[in-house]
Amino acid sequence: MIERDRERELTLSARTALDESVEALDGETVARLADARRRALAVAGRRSRLVLAAAGGLLAATLALAIGISWWTRSTVELAAVEDLGDLEDIELLAVNEDLDLYENLEFYEWLETDGFAG
Repeated sequence: MIERDRERELTLSARTALDESVEALDGETVARLADARRRALAVAGRRSRLVLAAAGGLLAATLALAIGISWWTRSTVELAAVEDLGDLEDIELLAVNEDLDLYENLEFYEWLETDGFAG
C-alpha cells in the first residue's frame, strides 16, 4: 500500500514537471514537436498497414497450402481405397440390387459347373 502511494506521488511529480517544462517552451519548439509527432504517427500508421498487408498475404498463402494439401491427401486416400477394394467382381456383387439367393449359393454353382456334371 505504501509502495502504491509512493508510485502515485512520483507519477504526479513527473507529470507536473513535464507540464511546467512544456509551458516554458517557445512557439517554434512547440510547432516542431507537434510536426515531429504527426510524422511519427504517419510512419507508424504506414508500418501497421504494411504489417497488416503482410499478415493477410501470409494467411492467404497458408490457407491455399492447407486446401491444396487437403485436396491432394483426399485424392490419394480415395485412390488407395479403390486399389484396396480388390477384385471388381466383388464390388459388382455388392452393387447389385437384385435377388441375392444366387450369390449366397455361388460356391455350389461353381462346384456344379466344374465337378457336378463331370460325373
